[in-house]
Amino acid sequence: MPYLVLVLVVALDQLTKYLAQAYLAPVETLPLIDGALHLTYSTNTGAAWGILKDAPWVFMVVSSLAILAILTYLFVSKNKFYGAAISLSLVCGGGIGNMIDRVFRGEVIDFIDFRLISFPVFNFADSCVCVGTFLFVIFYLVDEWKKQKQKAGL
Repeated sequence: MPYLVLVLVVALDQLTKYLAQAYLAPVETLPLIDGALHLTYSTNTGAAWGILKDAPWVFMVVSSLAILAILTYLFVSKNKFYGAAISLSLVCGGGIGNMIDRVFRGEVIDFIDFRLISFPVFNFADSCVCVGTFLFVIFYLVDEWKKQKQKAGL
């Protein structure tokens, strides 16, 4: 199942970026909820808020190492801890989706524009990385809590 999640994340990410490039690039922005949530075509060679835009190799190296580490964990663990496997599949799929953009386009396509706060335009892969990381932390904390509870004999 984790591999299916990973493949689906990459496929949906690339599909949404294709659609953004095909349909949003010509119009630039499309309000879904005016002033709150727009679909806005944007590209980025760096990270959020344009950080390190002149050093794309940093993302290639860090992303490659993270993707390899996660794939190794998924392969070696044989899904012993299902929550971790699913959450890491989200992170890895998002990383692969953005890596595909960096390798083949030289930039990442972003299109989700949340305007209620000052926040950069992002994409589906970015969302999967964030949600997967959050879930992994939650699963880890719950697992640690259970271990502490067992150790205390409760």
